[in-house]
Amino acid sequence: MAGGPLFPSSVYLGAAAGVLSSTVFQSATNTNAASYVEGIGALGSGTAGGLGNGASDSSAILQFNLPGTGLIPSGTAKWRVLMWAPDAHVGKVTPSDGVTAPSSNIGAATLTAGSQISITAVIDVINEFKQACATAPVAGDIMTLKAVFNTTGWAITGISVWQFSLVWE
Repeated sequence: MAGGPLFPSSVYLGAAAGVLSSTVFQSATNTNAASYVEGIGALGSGTAGGLGNGASDSSAILQFNLPGTGLIPSGTAKWRVLMWAPDAHVGKVTPSDGVTAPSSNIGAATLTAGSQISITAVIDVINEFKQACATAPVAGDIMTLKAVFNTTGWAITGISVWQFSLVWE
């Protein structure tokens, strides 16, 4: 049985040196006055050539409280990435994930890298990408996603907005 989406219970952007922040995207075509989407804002370089004016890679840390025993859906666990951008360029993120059981040190959990996610934005459109998690979710644990926004290959010039959720397909 497919399931989700499961959204993060915690989002930490404090180590991103101002390149990532909580922000809102509004489409340029806002005829219904309801096109506001909140998520992780990634600062473009102002020109098509890097993230945040030449900043190094920047990480967003997201924690997901997983459902208890018997409640995790069947199917493949995947990261669902939604992105909105003001210009038609490429944004790149490399995910790493892992699980931590209660009564364990989340700072010592092993994170396994997944493949780099590359999305070429269509302006004002909900851009979607799905990728299997590198680590299998475990009932009742905390799933950590370290989403590294990559400056190499980044070409979005404005502020793009990203949302991450966990789905099973």
